[in-house]
Amino acid sequence: MNGFVYSRTVYVQGRPSMKHFINKIKALLGTSKKHLQVPILCYHSWTIGQDYLSDNHKALEADLKLLSRKGYSLLPVSQLVSILSGETPASAISGKKVVCITFDDGKSFDFNDDHVDGIGSITSFHTLLKQSQTSLPLAMEGERAVSFVIASPSARAELQRSLKDHPEQWQDDWWLTCANEGIIGIANHSWDHLHESVDQVRQRENKKGSFFDIDNYKDAEEQILAAQEYINHITRNQCLPLFGYPYGHAPSYLRDEYFPKNGKRLGIKAAFSTAGEPVTLNTCIWDIPRYVCGFHWKSVDELERLLDHIDKTPPTSNHKHNEEPVVDTYPVESTYADKAEHVIHQGFSVAEVDDAEFFVGDLFRRRFFTDSFPATPRHFVAFARSDNGQMIPLGYVHYTMWENCALCGGLVIDDRQYRRLTKPIRSAIREQGGIAELLLQASFKKLPNELTAIWGHVGNPQSEVVCKRAGFLRTTDPYVMVIWRDATLSEAEKTAWLNKVIEVGPF
Repeated sequence: MNGFVYSRTVYVQGRPSMKHFINKIKALLGTSKKHLQVPILCYHSWTIGQDYLSDNHKALEADLKLLSRKGYSLLPVSQLVSILSGETPASAISGKKVVCITFDDGKSFDFNDDHVDGIGSITSFHTLLKQSQTSLPLAMEGERAVSFVIASPSARAELQRSLKDHPEQWQDDWWLTCANEGIIGIANHSWDHLHESVDQVRQRENKKGSFFDIDNYKDAEEQILAAQEYINHITRNQCLPLFGYPYGHAPSYLRDEYFPKNGKRLGIKAAFSTAGEPVTLNTCIWDIPRYVCGFHWKSVDELERLLDHIDKTPPTSNHKHNEEPVVDTYPVESTYADKAEHVIHQGFSVAEVDDAEFFVGDLFRRRFFTDSFPATPRHFVAFARSDNGQMIPLGYVHYTMWENCALCGGLVIDDRQYRRLTKPIRSAIREQGGIAELLLQASFKKLPNELTAIWGHVGNPQSEVVCKRAGFLRTTDPYVMVIWRDATLSEAEKTAWLNKVIEVGPF
């Protein structure tokens, strides 16, 4: 194969072009001594409630004030993509502390102020961004945020009915005005999100709840091209050339094949997941990670710790910015491999381990922005075999034993390692519900049968969906979920237990 080698990546002649290659070198040379690291924050305007954890509007308002206080500027997402693609040198933001902001799903609360019974007045994301213009300037010219919207009118109508929302809250009549004003750009979040509330989705087997099931050309065209065309029709060709993966799921087919080959035809230059990492110059432009409010951070203090952690941590190079990704050899010591093989006997397994920090300490500290690791609970780690045959840790959860109950906490999944698995193992994991669901269900079985209950504390809808699938039930408390093990308990006894757990607080 004719080509040339640069940074362990083979660039085939004509893909990308010599101009792209030269621009990439210019961008690299234009960086400051402190390598580029840009966090992208993601919010959902349909998350409304009474406090920071339950209301993304209150969270965004507090977070914008934090960003201003810490001296950040807002970097337009479109400009970040321009830097990653080599069109703009990274020196354009040299010396600046920058952050990008995105919104997912496209409910009208992104743009319109409103009033909701039982909640009160809703200040839209658009209004909050306008109010922050003086205190939180733009680092470069462009939009202050991007709203990734669901295109299908019928899918949005079904979402409205299933969520019992007002019909006007899922309309697209605000997209054009919003795009014209330029504070929030409008971009593609797929045709129907493969949302479980939609009766018939555009997927060959009508599979829902996971965008990993978009793994072929026809389904990709139905979900991505059709959405791009519709959004451009409504916004008069002002749809930004960006795609937000539903659920944050970046299928390898889309990331490695469909987008690199068809991006120009589609009018899409970049795609965004929710892997929970800062963006660096090594980030794959078809898998740009974001942090999700309520999942990766749950308070303004946690966001501050996240930002400080990014600011002081050297960038990683797990995502390669190229058209043909190269899989690195997994750096594993022989003692690590020995320990993993001791507890793994198949392609995917969950094991209780005493030295969980050895396997997932870095992952836990990275995701929870802490220098410590839980010492006393029972630890469970999910392992799977990577594409190079190594057994690697994919996730972690711990349980604190308390008054004949188990308090479930610390659940974290390593999206980066998940991408290293072979396609058959990834497919098997998806078909069985995903890493988090499998990890929870397997660890439940290893807990004592005589427990009164297993308790969970959730802070966002994504976590709640996973917990429900694993067997947790909602309680009258908005954050506490439970699996009752003692079938003899009366409702009064269950209420008494719930009140005791609420007093314990988050765990």
